[in-house]
Amino acid sequence: PILITMKEPEYYDADRWGIFSATYDEKKKKNKAPLMCYAGEDLLNAYSKSVPFLWGNILPESGLVCFAGESDCGKSAFLRQLAIYNCVPRSNTFLGQYFNNTRFYKSSLYISTEDNQHQFAATLGMQCKELNLEPRQLRGLKVLFESDDIIEKIERFQKEQHANLIIIDCLNDVLPTQATSAIAIRKFLSKLQHIARIPS
Repeated sequence: PILITMKEPEYYDADRWGIFSATYDEKKKKNKAPLMCYAGEDLLNAYSKSVPFLWGNILPESGLVCFAGESDCGKSAFLRQLAIYNCVPRSNTFLGQYFNNTRFYKSSLYISTEDNQHQFAATLGMQCKELNLEPRQLRGLKVLFESDDIIEKIERFQKEQHANLIIIDCLNDVLPTQATSAIAIRKFLSKLQHIARIPS
């Protein structure tokens, strides 16, 4: 899965599809692409009845999950702990929820946009001290401090090394400068969604 953090909830133009614009009906008539409609019976017969999860019933094995909140509320500390645990499982539970990474690479990619190497190492060291971990045990944790062209960098990492858990901390800093509307942001997130669906 790919986890994304946001500094605080953001709200965008409610008229994302241009429904209230004068040209909406005209655009609607031009769209003649066939609808990809599935019968409920076919979906139930074709797909598993249960969604596979990595952690509890909270974090799916694939897909996007977003944590949003104000600065300094503990998002980064929680996600670092999750990234560590994914690489170095101490038991089959994490914060009281079942953790299932037995068939994965046990590798985490953490993209940090707010901390530099020294800051990240300091906070990581404090958490590892509490967990009685040695540096060699964190070989599976990879940290990237560059936020430009992030999609290309994630794709390259997945081809060369691969991680079953990717954390982007935080989304606001990796969005393209032109992504100022809900539609543009959705296009960006759809690229991440595609990466998350690639089998481990």
